[in-house]
Amino acid sequence: MIEKGEIVLCDIIIKGKKIYKFENVIFSRFYDCEFPKLNKKEYSFFFNKHKIKDEIVFVQSIDVKVKTGFKHKGKTFSNANKNEEIRNKTSGTYE
Repeated sequence: MIEKGEIVLCDIIIKGKKIYKFENVIFSRFYDCEFPKLNKKEYSFFFNKHKIKDEIVFVQSIDVKVKTGFKHKGKTFSNANKNEEIRNKTSGTYE
């Protein structure tokens, strides 16, 4: 079983209107999802990459080959500050 937020290399069988079998797939489980139910809204990248047309599918079986780590669980965005130093047009150094 995959833990919340885990990224794995696996063989996976997914059942929707038809059965999809994928081998050697990188799959990542979200922290707040209804696993084994996958919906297109949350897993849109996975659905589009593997050309799954269904809106909701269920993971029938998953054979984990390698556990690669966990997703970053950031809740906020960091702010970028503008650099206020002036560059010299000739040498490119900051003044």
